[in-house]
Amino acid sequence: MYKSNNIILIGFPGAGKSDTAKALAQSLGFSVADMEEMIESLYTHMTGVRMRYADIEKHHGASYFKQIERKAFHQVIGSHRLVLATAGNTPFDPEIRRMLRQMGHVVFLRQSHEKVFRKLTEKGTPYFLDPRDPVGSFEVFYERGVSVFQNAAEIIIWVDGMTTDEKVRKIEKEIGHVLF
Repeated sequence: MYKSNNIILIGFPGAGKSDTAKALAQSLGFSVADMEEMIESLYTHMTGVRMRYADIEKHHGASYFKQIERKAFHQVIGSHRLVLATAGNTPFDPEIRRMLRQMGHVVFLRQSHEKVFRKLTEKGTPYFLDPRDPVGSFEVFYERGVSVFQNAAEIIIWVDGMTTDEKVRKIEKEIGHVLF
């Protein structure tokens, strides 16, 4: 099956998907899209209210959030020469995960357990972790996430300690030969 020359970055929050997508797109001369920005913009357009990406699901529930996320994702279907930074939870939707694979080359920017936990809890316990057992609920969240991301990805790159430029060079090395 023909695979488009798009590059889709997936991973946990704090992996550097947005910054890496922008730098990679600039390096390759591709367009760039950021799902978090797209979701926020679409939400504002639909409601007339500005709300941060992370707060939309928290305030409206998973079902409502998924509707907006799917609408945002459909804006980039059919794109070519695009680097897409997904939101952290985008690949958890089975329908979107399937479309990601068809859309292009999916790269999992993988981080260590410790780095993800530190990023998620730097401002307190996020709503999706159990406040009575944040460590235990994080363990379940992390393992499930790694499984989903690995299942969706064509390429896995460990990014702990890497700069954005190093991530870009690694991605170009891994898939640059199939892009053109």
